[in-house]
Amino acid sequence: MCVVLATGVVLGAEQPMPTKTLHQAAMQGDIEQLNLHIARGADLNKADKGNMTALARATMTGRLEAVKVLVAAGADINGPSFMGPPIVVAVSRMQREIVEFLVAEGADVNAKGRGGQTALIAAASVGQQEVVELLVAKGADVNAANDQGQTALMAARGFPAIAEFLRQNGAQAPTIAYGEGPYGRPGMGGGMVAGGEPGYRAMQERPDVLADPNALRAKIAAIPGLAKRIESVDANAASEERSWASRRSDNRATLIRSAGKQFAEELAFLKSVATEDKAAKTSAAIDELAAKRRERDAAIGSELREARRLALQQARAAAGRGRGRGASRGRSARGGSIQGYDDPTGMANAGPYGQAEPGRMAGRARRTEDVEEPPLDPDTAMMLEAWLSANPEDKRTLLASVHDMDLFELEGLQQIATEEDAKKTTAAIEGLMLARQTRVERIREKMAEEDARLERLAERAGGAAGMRSRRGRDTLQAEQPQGQVPTTSRRGRRSR
Repeated sequence: MCVVLATGVVLGAEQPMPTKTLHQAAMQGDIEQLNLHIARGADLNKADKGNMTALARATMTGRLEAVKVLVAAGADINGPSFMGPPIVVAVSRMQREIVEFLVAEGADVNAKGRGGQTALIAAASVGQQEVVELLVAKGADVNAANDQGQTALMAARGFPAIAEFLRQNGAQAPTIAYGEGPYGRPGMGGGMVAGGEPGYRAMQERPDVLADPNALRAKIAAIPGLAKRIESVDANAASEERSWASRRSDNRATLIRSAGKQFAEELAFLKSVATEDKAAKTSAAIDELAAKRRERDAAIGSELREARRLALQQARAAAGRGRGRGASRGRSARGGSIQGYDDPTGMANAGPYGQAEPGRMAGRARRTEDVEEPPLDPDTAMMLEAWLSANPEDKRTLLASVHDMDLFELEGLQQIATEEDAKKTTAAIEGLMLARQTRVERIREKMAEEDARLERLAERAGGAAGMRSRRGRDTLQAEQPQGQVPTTSRRGRRSR
């Protein structure tokens, strides 16, 4: 017994201690650190403070190799987390390779996340046709509904090819009458936030005001001058649209300011209409929502700026350690990429290794460790998670999350205005919701156009390089005497 204990002590002493937590290693894809945790018998299914498992963290940040290591070591492939089971997380974060791996490993394609969201509904809502086809081929229920009664077919509004594919595979569109839900319930499910979550406010079910855009436009047109006023407010969103489509740099801090400004202008417009309508309850609700959004956007903006500051600080420190290498110094002098330290999500927001938890950043915690901060409300915590974990180069998932939350909060106002019988205010709210839906579709089109443009540029650059290479070879061969093997000169050396 003594010998065994002594041997265990020696082995334990020889085994290096992990320098990152399990969840940090998973999120950064640090395989060496993951293996150290696995060798020490770590509980791979334990959730962190953000209620995320290591597998969910690796999935969220697109770390395929880390996902493979965790699954091979016994991590629960269907384990729940704050954002849902891994397959729902993978689809929501548009991590196609991870989706394919999880499906191949036997993940439950009908598993549900927050708000009853399935992977198929999530894929349909953001236009991932190949993922939709894969999930259906593996047995996903095409008529499964989330907690609001939304199916994949309903979520595919705006993606005709996906909708047609779902219909061909048995998806059925429920008949929806005004005031009646898709399954006979009074009213249809309310607004959703990221991942299909119905939100945390207790709200009665209400009609889906976007189900029939033509009827909604006719309703607005019946009120003199309202359509033009809505168009005028919507026209101010041009800068926000450009910010969403930008891929040149991490512009999230700027984006949340422009998005917040646009939402504030819309609320100011609604307040003026509610005042004209003498809708006191709706006016008070608008004021309350405006204050809530200012507070939320300020908190998220602060976190984004702090994340960028910490990322730049770490990048400069890394450049300092590599001083003497001209390229590193050059990048540091120009500011460099804030993601050069292997953090593609830009989440330098919790400790030296980037672990995130909703509503908190280690950088801030270190500065205020003696101050007990009030907890963030769940909606703010959820949106903070969405903004911090977004891919700065492709903000499609973040766009969907922000849009869903905006609709959810506007639906709350619409419910109050309807109950107050403020017809003009109700129509104004619904008109803004339709304008937002149309705007998001335009942004998605611009994103697709930008993808195509970048692809053409890459192909053109590759073709030009090939032409130059072939032209150089042809010229060299033409200048060589017949029968002589051509030689290539190098700078500083003569050809012999």
